[in-house]
Amino acid sequence: MPSAEIRKLLTEIKKQVENPTINPNKDIKKVALEASISETDAQDIYQLMTNFYQEVETRGGIEKYLHSNLSWLKIELTLLNKCYQFAATGGMKVMDISEMLSLNDLNIFPKTPSQLQNTYYKLKKKMISFEDIPKNKPGRKRKSEKNATKEKRNIFGQVVTNIPSNATLKGRNNFDKKAEKNLIDLLSGMKSNIQLLSERDGDYSSVFNLLKSIYSLSSLAVQKEELDRKYQTLQTKTQDFEKENFYLHQQNETMSVEFQKLVSLIAKFVFTSEMDQISALPIFTQESIVSLNKLGVFKENYEEM
Repeated sequence: MPSAEIRKLLTEIKKQVENPTINPNKDIKKVALEASISETDAQDIYQLMTNFYQEVETRGGIEKYLHSNLSWLKIELTLLNKCYQFAATGGMKVMDISEMLSLNDLNIFPKTPSQLQNTYYKLKKKMISFEDIPKNKPGRKRKSEKNATKEKRNIFGQVVTNIPSNATLKGRNNFDKKAEKNLIDLLSGMKSNIQLLSERDGDYSSVFNLLKSIYSLSSLAVQKEELDRKYQTLQTKTQDFEKENFYLHQQNETMSVEFQKLVSLIAKFVFTSEMDQISALPIFTQESIVSLNKLGVFKENYEEM
């Protein structure tokens, strides 16, 4: 199956998880049939993605999850493995799959392509198991709860509103009724004032000026609303850039530590005697493989780098 068909199906699945239609399974099945893709695989991915996003929400939303002590959830790893296997079966390369699934593209996972690819290889090599993976960053200062975003957001960055209680709904209904009455009174008062102005002046110049002023104010209000929407859009993009920068910084720190370890390992081997090198070669080889794997270099992908 072409990569375009795989992308189309994953996009539809994410869409149904984010904003489900009346019959999500039917719509996903339709796209799968059109692309000649296994309906079972499509349904499995849909269910795993739904469970993953729900798990994130139960933990307080995407922002709290990203700043928690976990780097991976068990269900997230299961979904990751399934997506890679599914796309690879369709002929896609691992690097292309990583880019497609990352926050740079479809944003199915809130992680960078290198994070996704490294974790997938570790799962494949059984270096990690399918379980919650805690962060292992000693010395890293975490952002305080006070600086965390107050709004609860899902994995797509959208604000999630809590379901209000009955008492809250009742209060809102009362408020809406009062607001409606106030609006009627306001319009009625405006009508009376306009009638008074027209009767007093004998012409409609004052009425025209009044209505023109109201129109100008309403136009400013509309412009302000549009500017507010644009501001929110820019704010969302800024948050996305900050999030990606955080991941890249985190990745860079990890790579720097592992690179220093590898350099130290090579130096220790090279500067020993030939006899010591011969006896230490098996251990050196094994330790080098472990360090390279942590740097994202595996037997399957080193030729592509």
